[in-house]
Amino acid sequence: MSKKTSIARSLFTGALFVVPAILLAPIESVNISSHGLNVGLTAAQAQEDEGGSGRRTRRAMAISESVNKKLAAVSELLNPAEEGAKPDLQGALREALDINTSSWNEFEQAQLYNMLGGIYVQLEQYDKAIDYYKRYVETPSVPLANMLNVSYYLAQLYLATENYKEAIRLLEQYIAQSEIVGADHYYKLGQAYYMNEQLDKALPNIDRAVTMYEQSDRLPPEGLYQYQMSLYYSQEQYPKVIEVLEKLVRHYPKISHWRTLAQVYGLAGRPQDQVHAFDAVYTMGGLSQEKELRLLASLYLEQEYPYKAAKILQKGVDEGNVEKTSKNLELLAGAWSLAKEQDKSIPVLEQAAAKSGDGELFGRLSQLYLSIDEYQKSVEAARQALQRDLEKPSNVQLYLGMSLFNLEKFDEALKAFREARKDKNVASQANTWIRLVESEKARIAKLEEETA
Repeated sequence: MSKKTSIARSLFTGALFVVPAILLAPIESVNISSHGLNVGLTAAQAQEDEGGSGRRTRRAMAISESVNKKLAAVSELLNPAEEGAKPDLQGALREALDINTSSWNEFEQAQLYNMLGGIYVQLEQYDKAIDYYKRYVETPSVPLANMLNVSYYLAQLYLATENYKEAIRLLEQYIAQSEIVGADHYYKLGQAYYMNEQLDKALPNIDRAVTMYEQSDRLPPEGLYQYQMSLYYSQEQYPKVIEVLEKLVRHYPKISHWRTLAQVYGLAGRPQDQVHAFDAVYTMGGLSQEKELRLLASLYLEQEYPYKAAKILQKGVDEGNVEKTSKNLELLAGAWSLAKEQDKSIPVLEQAAAKSGDGELFGRLSQLYLSIDEYQKSVEAARQALQRDLEKPSNVQLYLGMSLFNLEKFDEALKAFREARKDKNVASQANTWIRLVESEKARIAKLEEETA
């Protein structure tokens, strides 16, 4: 299996998607009429070779009255006359298998094969059902229409039993020979090619099925869209994948489809659309795991929506879906801070700093306290930070100096600013503050002399 095939199959059959089940239709009818026995999926009539189509003509042979009676006995067990009575499948099977067909013609025998195929389907003995349906379609006297209809049903049985090559052969035969071919026939053929890992042949048939549905103003089945999406994904045709997914969320608005759409928006480099799709998943209650909530919050931060990010994280923390680790609390504090909600940011950052002991967090805490004029707390946080490893201690020395200046602790402030100016990147700013502190210190000293 190729890597792309593996990825596509994984995407299609994993948690985000469920492969549509191959539904095996029950026998619709087993009836005796004036025209003979009609059994199985349809009561199709013989097709004539009219207008020089070149197709093989099959003409039905006659069914004798004695054969009719024996088949009718089986039919009565399958279709009990009493209202509410259930079919007696085992009884019908015994009755059918006990029939001596040595004197029957091939057409009469074919009717029994068809009936036995249907019974075995109902009993979920698919290998035996396939054997009898094969005998039916291989009978030369079975009318072409009947043969094709049972062949189509047989193809679905092959799909169900994972014999994809035979399913493909019969479906191709049906499409080539049948006068009426619909979207569902191309859908089934696309399925068969997909399951047989012939993705290049699967996509044209799936595309054709979708087109036929949409052109006739019918909504394609959800599973058909899923096959189409998966096939485009295997080819990395992300615009096409998005086009199909947008139809899915419009017509089948499931959380799984919105989640996949969000992921593909990310692959296609459409971050704003990715955020909106993930937000739809969140609104629908589809995001509850910590990593998912962190991802959505991070996407909102990237798109400069810090308040939304903070609300999502805060709710996750409050509900216990986001653990109160230092990293998670740091992210939450940062979101509140960017949203200009410092009164909410500071308590969270305090918890994060206390849990981690990280000097950088204490440094940020000092800066936040300074911004809301909590100078003494800023000093305490700065001194906690300077006792730990810091990438740029000079910045924290600036916060410390400014807070001490506002507390009129000028000598301590000067000491902090002189430490800060050792870093050439902040030296100019530190020198400005040194001049300001010395000026203010001199002004106060002069005032004290004048009032002494």
